[in-house]
Amino acid sequence: MSAAWQAFVQQYDAQGQAALEGYARRHFDDLDATERARAAALVIARADAGSAAEVRALPLLAVPDAERCAARLFARHRAHDTLYVAICEAGWALTADPAYQHALFAVIDHGAAPARGAALTALCAMALTPMAFEFALAVLRREEDRAAAVALARAALRHRGVAVDAQADFMRELPRVRALSHVNLHDRGAAIGRFEAGGDPVG
Repeated sequence: MSAAWQAFVQQYDAQGQAALEGYARRHFDDLDATERARAAALVIARADAGSAAEVRALPLLAVPDAERCAARLFARHRAHDTLYVAICEAGWALTADPAYQHALFAVIDHGAAPARGAALTALCAMALTPMAFEFALAVLRREEDRAAAVALARAALRHRGVAVDAQADFMRELPRVRALSHVNLHDRGAAIGRFEAGGDPVG
């Protein structure tokens, strides 16, 4: 039994906080071909049974069965909960199919915490489709949670090709982030209007 396999099994059998931390690429990349196939089968079986940790691990497997598993889960899971968000994240990461991204809209519009927060976080971390960009701006116009508004503002700027992820880039773009996430919804709406028209949200 290789050290890489032992590390995978340790995470597979983890409980409590260790289980919540989930899998990393190292849990699969260092396995040999036989071990990797076995690990993939174990993870997919658990994901099919509704284990969120294994659903989140599907994009790490690099096997066609992972994509099929995400599609199965997406087709049959109807609750707007955190598991559904994880399914959408995995499906998007595996396929870039807009259906997974757009499915998050309903969670953001109608889901309860913590699923809504998870869906907002997931959407803001993705490369937005044109429809998702328009949706993000619509949510941003009314979003009262300040952290969520900042995340949406960053996602909108990123969609327009503005670098905001590195600390130095974020600090440089801070006036635009602040304008697009202004605590006053009227002022925020005006900034979004300028941004939608192709102008500088700062005005």
